[in-house]
Amino acid sequence: MDFIFEDDGPGIPEGMKNKIFDEKMGGRTGHGLHFVFRLLQVTGMGIREAPEPGKGARFVIQVPKCCVRSKRTNVVLREK
Repeated sequence: MDFIFEDDGPGIPEGMKNKIFDEKMGGRTGHGLHFVFRLLQVTGMGIREAPEPGKGARFVIQVPKCCVRSKRTNVVLREK
C-alpha cells in the first residue's frame, strides 16, 4: 500500500534530490525527512521522492502488505 503526499510548490531542486533524506540536510531544521526515513526504515516501511515534473514535491510512503491491518469493514485497502 502506498500513501502519497504532494504539494503544488516548485518541487525539489535537481541538485538536492540525492540528499533530501540525509541527516542535517537543511542545517538546523533539516532533521524532518531524515527522521521520517529512519522511523519508517525501522518499521519495515519506506519513503521515496517520486517527482512529477512541473507538479511540485511528491513523496510516497510504502507500507508492505504484511503491515496493513484494518478492523473497520468500510475501509478498502488498495495495493499497487
